This record gives sequence, structure tokens and C-alpha cells, in this order.
Amino acid sequence: MILVDNLCRLGNLMFQYSFARILAEKMNYKMLFRPADDLALKHFEEKLMNNFVNAIPIEGKVIQDFIFVTNDNFGYDMNNILKYSGIKGVHLHGWFQRKHYYVDYLEKIKEWFWLPESQNEYKITEKDIVLHVRRGDFRGTIHSIKMPFYQNILDNLSFERLFVCGDEFDEEVIQSLNKYNPIYFHNSAVEDLKFIKSFNRIIMSNSTYAWWAAILSEAKEIYCPNTKNYKAFFNDDQDLIMTNFIVIDNVETGK
Repeated sequence: MILVDNLCRLGNLMFQYSFARILAEKMNYKMLFRPADDLALKHFEEKLMNNFVNAIPIEGKVIQDFIFVTNDNFGYDMNNILKYSGIKGVHLHGWFQRKHYYVDYLEKIKEWFWLPESQNEYKITEKDIVLHVRRGDFRGTIHSIKMPFYQNILDNLSFERLFVCGDEFDEEVIQSLNKYNPIYFHNSAVEDLKFIKSFNRIIMSNSTYAWWAAILSEAKEIYCPNTKNYKAFFNDDQDLIMTNFIVIDNVETGK
């Protein structure tokens, strides 16, 4: 059995589900999510299982004797789990946010997280661009991307319309992007994901949510921040920068 202690944010859930399902299918084990409480269960069902029709429970051998446990470790090698035939059950508790877990399974993962097209009033074209801002819990921390990252990219691109998605549009965001006449779009986490992935040109924040939107899209241009601060998100031993990303180096972060 693959037992997963799941978290609440959609991006986290998608990493955990992907890591667990890869193991479950390869080991022929049942995959079981164990929410920490009723709220976590509600988030799990609403954000994952009720929206991704192919993110189904995985059946298989049910074994209660968990002799292998991995705890919140970004750098764990999945192959080390698979090569030991004596493992009876795997207890997963962590984030599992490293690209090398998933690069060989991207086509499968895209099927697991298939979503219908975004239903919105805008007719998105290849001349439009979308950017994602992560404020909220990042604002006031070393993880917060400073707005010139977005401005410098936009100033060097030609586009018709700019769309902005994110968890919070504070005064700094609004003032920084005002000259580009942006259209702000914010709905549920899943609806925003559908919307972002429908674009051919995406400017990411340093957010796993933005990473998933980019990975699941067919975008030809994906701009990604690589920050100066090695402790900032995406740089803190997570290695989430894909080969098809257009990497902007030395991006400023700060409080």
C-alpha cells in the first residue's frame, strides 16, 4: 500500500498524487490518501478528486505493515524505493517537488490532470499573454518576487492583451502593471488553472501552482524566474526549472 499524508494546497496535492500514483502503479499497490483532518479531506475532495476526472483512486495490494517511511525530503530518489523488493508498504509524508521524479512520466501526468477547456468570456489568441503573481503567504518573505521581474519581460515583448492571475492583487501589483492595461482574472484554483494553461505565452511566478499550469499547458513561451536568493522558493533544492522554460536569471526577491 502507498499511504500519503496529504496537504491542502492544489499544487502540493498534485505533486503528492503524482509521486504516489507512479509508485502505486509500478509496485501494484493500493494508493490511499490520509487527510490530517476534516478540513484537509474537504480540500482534497474539492480540489483534486472532484475536478480531475482521471485522478482516480488506485487499487492494488493492501498491506498494513509499513516498513519504509520517507519524511519531507525533497531529494529522495524514487528509484531507491522501487529497487527493493522487500518493501511491503510505503508511507509518504512530504512535498516531493523535484522535476526528476516526473520528467519521464509527463504524458501520463497530463492525462491524470486533464481538464476541460476554460469557459470564459475571452477569446484567447496567441498574441495574448498571461502572468501569475504569488502574493498571499509569500508577501513580506524572501520568497516574494519583486515586480520588476514581470515589468522587464513585458517591456521586451509585443502582445495584444495582458491577463493577470493570482491569489492576491495588492496595490503594488496593480500600480506596477497599470501601464499594460491588464485584465485581472481570478476564480477558483481549478478554474484559474484551466485559464492559465489555455495560453500560448505564460509568465510564471515562483509558485508550484504556476509550475503546474505551465507543465499542463501547450504553451510555446514559458518565462520562469531564477532568483538571486538561493533560499528563495524554486531555488531551495527543489530543481523545478524545466528545459523548455525561458529562464530569467538573478531575479530580485525580498521583503
